[in-house]
Amino acid sequence: MLPRLLFIGYILALTVVSLTPSEGLPHISYNDKIAHFAAYFLLALNACALALPTRKLHSLLLGIVLYGIVIEACQGLLIPGRHASLLDALANTFGVITAIAVYRYRKPLSLRL
Repeated sequence: MLPRLLFIGYILALTVVSLTPSEGLPHISYNDKIAHFAAYFLLALNACALALPTRKLHSLLLGIVLYGIVIEACQGLLIPGRHASLLDALANTFGVITAIAVYRYRKPLSLRL
């Protein structure tokens, strides 16, 4: 139950931060691609911690990648002061892919994705 609550809470927080107008956010002085990568890496690791059957986990991880793309599109279309970025979407996707690799490496062979 706790992993599901953490996952839901994390995705809600990520959605709020992602859809906040730019004047409501602190200025990031470093490359924001690192923040995108880290946010989606942690989100995907949270998904892996849900201990779902392999097929459902694959669907959830694909959903996270699509979520990142949709969030970027929403930023460009709906949020004042924000813009859509293909590089941000790629950083999100690489975060998910890296989380999958870490998860697969850390799990025994019988439980791999």
